[in-house]
Amino acid sequence: MIDAQIVHGTEINNLTGLPQLTITPLDIAVGSIGYDWAMLLDPDWVDEDGSRARNMPRRFEYGVSFGSSENPSISTGTFPSGARSFYAAQGGGAGFGMSAPGRPNANAWSWVGVAKIEPGTPMRMYANNSSIANTGDIGIYIAISNTGSTLTLFEKWLGSAGINVERLQATVNLQNDTAPSLLEVDFSVGRGITILKNGVVLAQNANDTRPLDLGLNAGDNSALIGARGHHGINGLLNFDLSHPSRVPERRAIEEFAAWQYDIPTLKAKYPQRPAYFDMSL
Repeated sequence: MIDAQIVHGTEINNLTGLPQLTITPLDIAVGSIGYDWAMLLDPDWVDEDGSRARNMPRRFEYGVSFGSSENPSISTGTFPSGARSFYAAQGGGAGFGMSAPGRPNANAWSWVGVAKIEPGTPMRMYANNSSIANTGDIGIYIAISNTGSTLTLFEKWLGSAGINVERLQATVNLQNDTAPSLLEVDFSVGRGITILKNGVVLAQNANDTRPLDLGLNAGDNSALIGARGHHGINGLLNFDLSHPSRVPERRAIEEFAAWQYDIPTLKAKYPQRPAYFDMSL
């Protein structure tokens, strides 16, 4: 972990081209999780070179096809709360794809993402690239159905090469939601698979404890392929967020999502607005 100290009021003259440290509420909320993020994409972390992975050193954080000429419909938008989003309109092209840096943990991982969808095509929220599908049996392929009614974890993304095999599916009915939702898929070899929406368990399979054997290298996976509507943070953790020892990390993520994206179910769970949203940094 790298520590940083912020000193207010300090002036340094006659220096140019220095790196700048920008701190957002997300940094304070989940910064303590540190290097346990295999990937963290954030709509507030976008510049002229594309979307940057929040968890990667600057020299590695790009390589994202955000706003590419192949997908001209990609843009940033705004959630009803005023928070920035990744946005692609229904019927507006191929959606958008973001390379997922970092290396997933084969034995324990959790995916989290905030979404207010517009139904259209199936949305690959996080998935191994089809080019590596024949290198193993179990990857991560998390998809929202084209109607928005289900969230499914499949064995792996095959592309057009075959039928994707389901591991666990939950009914989420995102098409009926007027507010964004925090979606979550957890896995560990000790606890199996859990799917949650806004902190509520919707589906579990404690018997499927098969670890990953593909998609374990940087660049093997992608996020937000074919996505429609507004999408917030999208991240992969290298631990099982449903484990009882991870209560502090769960609270940090849920509390941030509640107030950043105005999610009523989570705001009822965490009624006190975190002070970091009002800090001057």
